[in-house]
Amino acid sequence: TDFVGTAAFDYTITDGTSSSTAMVNVSVADAVVLYRVNAGGGEVAALASDPVQLAWAANTGNGAQSGQGFTNNTGRASTHSIANQNDPTARDASLPDYVPYQVFNQERWDRSSGPELQWSFDVTAGATYEVNLFVRNGFDGTSEADERIFDIEIEGTEYFTDIDLSETYGHQVAAMLTQTLTVNDDSLDIEFLHDVDNPLINAI
Repeated sequence: TDFVGTAAFDYTITDGTSSSTAMVNVSVADAVVLYRVNAGGGEVAALASDPVQLAWAANTGNGAQSGQGFTNNTGRASTHSIANQNDPTARDASLPDYVPYQVFNQERWDRSSGPELQWSFDVTAGATYEVNLFVRNGFDGTSEADERIFDIEIEGTEYFTDIDLSETYGHQVAAMLTQTLTVNDDSLDIEFLHDVDNPLINAI
């Protein structure tokens, strides 16, 4: 069992003839997975090999949706083929093994005529979080470079600019974008911004 919490440890420094002992307090905390969301799709079970064993929560239907601890303001749900899921080239090196390919069967996207797609997750103010965004261009109409380009802001900062999934990873190739940041309030907010065509997200 890994140690979690705060403990005091003694350490001794010696030069062979004399020594000095002091005490230091060390805090150790395990990272905890708070959320997994299958954007645009139904609940997906964790893989048997996944040590966390937290299911990917459902986020079905068009428009504003909510789940336990999270909401999104808009977006449309679409389904695309994952017939290539067993092809090793269908997973970019950035995608961890624990991610089930089923989450890439659906996506949530939004039209430029409406508000930008936003997500909000309940968090603890002042804590540090790692945000993992799972993306795959599944739509044949944007299978080439420059046909879909978008940006992603987290907590008002644009961490990902000019994302072109087909150019960077290839059409129908799943990948992960990740960012670690400290959140100053009790809501971690993610916004997807239009450049060319429509932003998308498969899972968070």
